[in-house]
Amino acid sequence: MTNALYLRLKMRILLPLIFCIVTIPNLIFSQNRCGTDEYTILLENKYGEYKNSRKLVNEQTKNWLYINTLEVPNIITIPVVVHVVWNTNQENISDAQIFSQIDVLNADFRRTNIDAINTPNIWNNIAADCEIEFCLATIDPNGVSSTGITRTQTSQTSFSISNDNVKYTNSGGINAWPNEDYLNIWVCDLGGGLLGYATPPSNFLSNEDGVVIGYRYFGTIGTAQNPYNKGRTATHEVGHWLNLDHIW
Repeated sequence: MTNALYLRLKMRILLPLIFCIVTIPNLIFSQNRCGTDEYTILLENKYGEYKNSRKLVNEQTKNWLYINTLEVPNIITIPVVVHVVWNTNQENISDAQIFSQIDVLNADFRRTNIDAINTPNIWNNIAADCEIEFCLATIDPNGVSSTGITRTQTSQTSFSISNDNVKYTNSGGINAWPNEDYLNIWVCDLGGGLLGYATPPSNFLSNEDGVVIGYRYFGTIGTAQNPYNKGRTATHEVGHWLNLDHIW
């Protein structure tokens, strides 16, 4: 097992507990703009192994809470690859826009975000630093130096949650990097009125594991459109990837 996988699996067990004592302001937004619940049902129908494995992940969480013997480093760093899949030049977002999103993820999960002062008083005494950081991958799956960013020009004018085409090279997207080593984030023109969606964790790691975000809702500059130009769509969806559920 690679170090990245080891840390990731431990994180996915720990985060439900961590989130009970953490509040990230403005993290929750309209449910019908987040496709994760719908996507989870699609995956469960598509992969019987995924449905069963989701139950096992939650059982692992309960077991850890009971035993409480898992050793975790103070700060967990997750390597990220951002796959920019573009049809128009506008969709081919800049490196700077991608960097701005990584900055937001780190600020939110370390609770250094400037709007942490807006945390409701009822949560202030338990809000905490999750000790989770994200960095763009510096090495690709072949061991070659990388920026952690891939760019794929496509003939597809938009992508759908129902077929997940953005995650496959042969359907106009790009294949995932090994998801035991990387968090894959695809940025594209996402249809269906969605801001993004994610794969809640399981021990069944398919090629679809990761996060998809519309290019208008990624980062804080460039094509990011108000009011979704604060980088919180990715914070929300990465939270789902780490096993956080909608609270409603």
